[in-house]
Amino acid sequence: MRPLVYISVAAALLRASAAWCQEEGNTELERWIPSFGFEAGLVGGQANGFLVSNRRPVDDQVAPPGPFPGTPFEGDGNLIDPITLFTGELMTPGLGSIGGVDIPGHPRLFAHGDVGIDFSSKVILAKEGSPGELTFPPISGGGGPSVGGQGTETTLQRNMLLARAGLGVAFTTDLFGRRFRVKPSFEYLRERVQAEGLMKHALGETIDQVIELHNREEQTLNNVGGGLELEMDTVRFGPFVLSLFVNGQVYDLVDEREINLASPPGSTRADCTNVASPNPAACWDVKLNSMTYSGAAGIRFRFFPFE
Repeated sequence: MRPLVYISVAAALLRASAAWCQEEGNTELERWIPSFGFEAGLVGGQANGFLVSNRRPVDDQVAPPGPFPGTPFEGDGNLIDPITLFTGELMTPGLGSIGGVDIPGHPRLFAHGDVGIDFSSKVILAKEGSPGELTFPPISGGGGPSVGGQGTETTLQRNMLLARAGLGVAFTTDLFGRRFRVKPSFEYLRERVQAEGLMKHALGETIDQVIELHNREEQTLNNVGGGLELEMDTVRFGPFVLSLFVNGQVYDLVDEREINLASPPGSTRADCTNVASPNPAACWDVKLNSMTYSGAAGIRFRFFPFE
């Protein structure tokens, strides 16, 4: 029953779209058109992680011996997060002809600005052991390697807010009584990420014999690239015309790709691999992939009142 309802609503919208496109005196292509809307989609990327500590890992007592402190470890992970955006757009009048010659698609400029929320989750890029809440054995003499929750990890997470903007050219055509736009554009994306490193190591059997090292850093990422959107007008609501759209963007990172962390602050890679040092040290590195991609679907209310 529910699919029939959806099909009926979709058919009604398509009929309304056809009627609107055929309205006498429809001068939408000749006017400035502001609009606002909402979209939901995904943003994705990839990063590599590195970690090393002069205290972790401990020998797991399984032949052959090892792993040993000062052993580096690398990994990678995908950052794929759902996003929701509020979008505003302004479109210029279309260019119909030059010197009496019609221009296909009535090209027109448009610019948009978007702000939104990234529902991100923390991604573990590199991990050794299981760093977390330490669990001490109930019997005496069972400390050291038998303590649960020891380990080292490097993680990365996008921050909640992101911003986007774009400038492009829209080409308009009417197909099957419906108005469509194809909109290639130059795009900009601004986001923030947080890299974090954690190391936990138990020397003995009590909480007083625990080493915990931690560091984090936030970095702003500026990305530029290209986008493509397909938009279709559907039905009028008073002075607004409701449009449906889908889009996709591919970006290239223009900022520094690496984030380097250490604890204690100022520790070098040599400190983190020097197992003879009496001072514990850990290093974590994150290297961001230069490419970020996103895609979304949404609705837009285009302000086009009756003449």
